[in-house]
Amino acid sequence: MTATDSVTATTLGELLERPSTRTHGWRFLNEVRAMLVCALTALGLTSEQAQFVLGHFLVYEFTVTLHRDNGSVQRYNAFRVWCRPGAFADASGLNRWAVKGGLKFAAVMDRYEAAALAILMMFKCAARGRPFYGAKGGVEVDPLTLSPAERQRLMAGFALKMHELGIAGPLNDVPAPDMGTGEWEMDAYRCAIQDHYPEYPFALVTGQPLGLGGYEGRPQSTGHVCAVLLDRFADLLGIPRSNRTAAIQGLGKVGWHLAYRLNELGWRIPMVAEVDGGRFDPNGLNVEELLSWMRDRNPLSTFPGGEPFASADVIGANTTALVLAAGEMAVNDGNAHRVNARIVAEPSNFGVTYGAAQVLATKPNVDVLSGILCGSGGMDVSAMELEYNLRPAGATRLAPPTQREVLAQAEATALADLRGMFELWRRTPDLTSTLAGPAYGMVRLLESHNRLAA
Repeated sequence: MTATDSVTATTLGELLERPSTRTHGWRFLNEVRAMLVCALTALGLTSEQAQFVLGHFLVYEFTVTLHRDNGSVQRYNAFRVWCRPGAFADASGLNRWAVKGGLKFAAVMDRYEAAALAILMMFKCAARGRPFYGAKGGVEVDPLTLSPAERQRLMAGFALKMHELGIAGPLNDVPAPDMGTGEWEMDAYRCAIQDHYPEYPFALVTGQPLGLGGYEGRPQSTGHVCAVLLDRFADLLGIPRSNRTAAIQGLGKVGWHLAYRLNELGWRIPMVAEVDGGRFDPNGLNVEELLSWMRDRNPLSTFPGGEPFASADVIGANTTALVLAAGEMAVNDGNAHRVNARIVAEPSNFGVTYGAAQVLATKPNVDVLSGILCGSGGMDVSAMELEYNLRPAGATRLAPPTQREVLAQAEATALADLRGMFELWRRTPDLTSTLAGPAYGMVRLLESHNRLAA
């Protein structure tokens, strides 16, 4: 470890006291903490259980050097934050699992945002019964300023730093793609350090290219599973199957596949929104034409179908569901009063803030389908991929499952977890629909460590 590297062991409370300026990430972490405290209060957890589920963090901060295509050399700030359960009086059996979570390239990122996303990831893994704790990290850089080769070299440098710090490897930390990164960045991570882990060469990351450790169905999984969960959640709420409609904010990797699957399930999609604007057709947009248009990298604002509208107006869509597939904190205390949809689904991380949740709780016909479940499809398929790749090198390797098989398994397990979350919500008087997702993650985390009993 060099003089520029730092490793900090800290609690959630200590993280919140540290910043000298109120950054976006710090506000995000505050919102997450407030939501979690409400969930554990509604569950009636003991102080020891609360300490456990709020977790402890390891914050790794370092720099990564990149040799640019033009011959120049630049150094970038990088982060990796782990979130693992806090300790009870006897710590036996704690922190027995690796951490799991994405690596992103983003122009604005700090330790607080990474910590917020890491703790949400811990609950996402717990809610889905996956044996991982949470992590998040990446490099503070605008990926649009880098060539594909530079992005891969930067990720390789990040991997080498993780190995130097002693935290890489399938038994410690398993990254995945996130905003600004993809399958080839994951391949670059693996290639950079695989010689140090010869027994499991393809288990260093997930979300890799097909044929190089990747699983079919991984790119589709988050949007696909969210659509299936949304459809079943509407069933559980007693919403008639006929004339179900959805407004979708964001048509990136998640929103694209979500729209496709919802269309297959018979939903109409009258509104979609992107940064450059939205399109609206009260009779439903032609989803096949829309997705073909977006696949060809055309801007949504020039799509010939429907009428234009301001992107921000999607929040007030009068539809069965408002789907937040663009970014965190999309519905906040400044716009939550405008929500008219019966269901707000958040496949993006923390699409509904704590302040917004308080506003939505006063609306009698608005329920939230938490991202703890409806944003977990990618993580679940990543876990399947990792399980397959943890077979030792040279062992007999069965053919990996097909995309249809992968998505069918992801659907089935997600629907079982939805039922569990729904039942917890209905039998817990002080639990709102927004809190049900993190609360379900807390319960399953305690169960997995035999700590549910007071």
